[in-house]
Amino acid sequence: MSHFPQSKNDEVSCEVIKIPLFCTLTTERIKLPVRGLFCKHFHCFDLYNFLLMTSQTSNPKWICPTCKSPSYQFKIDCILLAILEAYAEEKCTEVMFFKTGDFTVHAGDKLIEGKVNNIHSLPIDFALKRVFEPPT
Repeated sequence: MSHFPQSKNDEVSCEVIKIPLFCTLTTERIKLPVRGLFCKHFHCFDLYNFLLMTSQTSNPKWICPTCKSPSYQFKIDCILLAILEAYAEEKCTEVMFFKTGDFTVHAGDKLIEGKVNNIHSLPIDFALKRVFEPPT
């Protein structure tokens, strides 16, 4: 007996994708969510932490901490960045994306709902400007 789809009409689908908002390298909240250019997963790590930790080793290995793919070029996850900025005052631990285009941010005992198709209302431009400006 097989547990895999038996015909063309049988499908396996993903109803929800959970993405933690903490860096796998330091367990701190992600500031600049990125994935390596060759990564196939949704999980992000913090670029600042990755660069700092990698550059401080005697033999740097530029590999993704999640999937071990080469990571010397990066993709910024602008949707996750906008969510992190929009809910910066909340103690968010993870975001769940649903196939309907909705998302839920988990902040302690509180759930905050939103829609990805309304993401333009989140401060992406502000978030990118804030990330790339030197601290004052």
